[in-house]
Amino acid sequence: MFHKILLDQDHDALGLDSDLEESDGSITDIEEDDDVEEVTSAKWKRETENSKFSPRVPAFRDDLPRFNGQTTAETTPFEILKTFLDSRIIQSVLHQTNLRAQQIQRSNPNTLKTWTVLEENELWVFLALQLLIGIVKKPQIKDYWSTDELIETPIFAKTMSRNRFEEILRCLHFSDNENPPQGQTRLWKLGNFLPCLIKNFEACINPGEFLCVDESLLDFKGRLAFLQYNPLKRSRFGIKYFALVDCETKLLVKMIVYLGKQTRVDSRAKELCGIGGATVIKLLDGYYEKNHKVVLDNWFNSPKLQELLTYNNTYCLGTVRPNRKQLPKLTKKLTKGAIESYFSDNLLYEKWSDRRLVHMLNSFVPHDMTFAPSRNPNNSREKPLSVTIYNKMMGGVDRIDQILAP
Repeated sequence: MFHKILLDQDHDALGLDSDLEESDGSITDIEEDDDVEEVTSAKWKRETENSKFSPRVPAFRDDLPRFNGQTTAETTPFEILKTFLDSRIIQSVLHQTNLRAQQIQRSNPNTLKTWTVLEENELWVFLALQLLIGIVKKPQIKDYWSTDELIETPIFAKTMSRNRFEEILRCLHFSDNENPPQGQTRLWKLGNFLPCLIKNFEACINPGEFLCVDESLLDFKGRLAFLQYNPLKRSRFGIKYFALVDCETKLLVKMIVYLGKQTRVDSRAKELCGIGGATVIKLLDGYYEKNHKVVLDNWFNSPKLQELLTYNNTYCLGTVRPNRKQLPKLTKKLTKGAIESYFSDNLLYEKWSDRRLVHMLNSFVPHDMTFAPSRNPNNSREKPLSVTIYNKMMGGVDRIDQILAP
């Protein structure tokens, strides 16, 4: 039995036997001499009128503003953007892009004859046009500089010439192709861009009491070793990533790109909680011991994960697969609207019959039925309180998907 699990952001691994204190935001496993049962020995009891789940959850400990940046009524969106895409990131992109242009010119002197050194202001203009391209849809890049009055968009030609735009697009780089790093991952072409961007999000955003964890698919149909196919998603093909989102502001706090077997999660955490649970543990690094409430779906959720988070003052609610280890086997057939609930020292497990069976597992909400109104009177009915909270809080990643949708 190991004493501490510490997520080390620098090495992308869980460190063991760390000397850090419990209050530093790292995750602490159960001490062998703790006066508690081991995670694997949860005992379940059926809820009755005289025996109910009564969670003891401390108040959320964080009264910081949700955004750390210096903002006023006069702050522009561009100034907020520069808080995340800071000068360190921009200077790195400038250096790598100009370096790539030199490499292309050395390999083929007949190309990029009109290339001039890319400066910061010009890079920002290029990025602005790229954002505009995502809003104004046209079949080809050259169509944005068309003078045909039927499809003309004058702002592009007024801002930058098409040849210069295509030159920058060709040379845009985030790392040195000729000197790849040792022990590279499948994301090495992004250099320090993505890690620095994620660190800026973490530094600028103080998440509220509720967080949600979910997966998403970033639309992409090019050639890529870790491209994913999911017929249930709107994009179907894309780059899969796991996101931690603040439920109050719907802002992305942290993310992990799924790289197949190269996805870095700790083997010990994976052994305890599975790949889904290990992903949650890594995403929550730095947010333990603050009494956060985490909402997630059944791919991540399990009794082992919830017990581990609870002992680190982080609480969890979500749907759960009924075949997870350590869950009681509920074989009773329920009529529509009926519910069956069991509890252990720290967890409540509910099986509710709606249009289909819904299984909920949580560590901070007692069993209660609440009336949930709907715009369709036929859908207004009583629901478990855990389901109501889940439906309210679980939309953070979906909101990001809506913004990114083409």
